[in-house]
Amino acid sequence: MDQATWLQMSANTGQQIRSAQLNYSLGTTAGLAILVFGDTADFKLPIAISIIAMAIYGL
Repeated sequence: MDQATWLQMSANTGQQIRSAQLNYSLGTTAGLAILVFGDTADFKLPIAISIIAMAIYGL
């Protein structure tokens, strides 16, 4: 593989990492807002989704 291929691969990887960080940041902010400002019924669904995601992806 030549240098241009390696540079393109590293650029793609960096872009994927930035996208994942943004998604994580938005998700945790939304979850925190629900916990702080919501009623107890409001955060049952996000907690259930989090449990399912942890079971599927092993986080």
